[in-house]
Amino acid sequence: MMNVSMVASLANDVQQSFYGLASVTYFAIGAICFFIPTALVAAELASGWSNRGGIFRWGGEGLGKGWGLTCLFILWFQTMLNFA
Repeated sequence: MMNVSMVASLANDVQQSFYGLASVTYFAIGAICFFIPTALVAAELASGWSNRGGIFRWGGEGLGKGWGLTCLFILWFQTMLNFA
């Protein structure tokens, strides 16, 4: 939902007004191309590794503990930049 709020925020209204109602089509295409694969990957990871841990557990078991920690820091850094 953080990605949705960034794309559909009020800051983008100037660009959206140029396209008019066609921007709804662009948002729908973007949602289909982004959210459906993301949902499928998240469902696969959540059902494959049911233990707690989230991105650290998924990255750690798949790539190693060092890469799991790297994934965790990248996620933290992205979240901090988006909320700032």
